[in-house]
Amino acid sequence: MEEGMKLLTAQDIFDCDDIGFVDVDVPQWGGTVRVRALTAKEAMTFLGEGKQESMVILVARCVINEDGDRLFTDAQISKLKEKAFSAFIKIQKEAMRLNGLSSDEAKND
Repeated sequence: MEEGMKLLTAQDIFDCDDIGFVDVDVPQWGGTVRVRALTAKEAMTFLGEGKQESMVILVARCVINEDGDRLFTDAQISKLKEKAFSAFIKIQKEAMRLNGLSSDEAKND
């Protein structure tokens, strides 16, 4: 862990405002629109539940605290879906690598 970085608790994650946005100039429309990030739940609806549901479950089961205990229970998965989807993508990549589930890991065997 990087020096000065705080190891988060489940409550820290649930309490943070992680749904970012960016302002995009649209000259064709004569102004600017604000575009926000999707929650995991919204992304699952847009992309289809299967793979994205698995991603949230993988994150919920692989993220642990200092003692090695799971940070999230299965009962918290629906609440976890309200967090930024982009965070799940980042965590999933590392969880898949650690568990030998990524295509990169398969190539190295």
